[in-house]
Amino acid sequence: WWPCRGTLIALLRHGQRSGELSRGLRDVVERDIDIMVGVADEQAWSQLAPRLEMELLGRGWDRCWTKSSVVSDSQHRDATRRDLLYCLKTEPY
Repeated sequence: WWPCRGTLIALLRHGQRSGELSRGLRDVVERDIDIMVGVADEQAWSQLAPRLEMELLGRGWDRCWTKSSVVSDSQHRDATRRDLLYCLKTEPY
């Protein structure tokens, strides 16, 4: 696994999810954490995603859901798989 998107930007800027700016301001790049997980193939993802979900739910996360990374107006949207796993935890932030 590796950090991506806003999480990667924050880590490159500050070495953590947020950092101090001038005049006492705090740079909060995003409120979530984005990671990518490398798997060997689609079958490996279909086995790993439910295990990740159960582990996170067991650790107090609120819920998880899957969706496709292909945009909805793509000509390929009917042939895509649900390759993204979103999980939400609202407390503590």
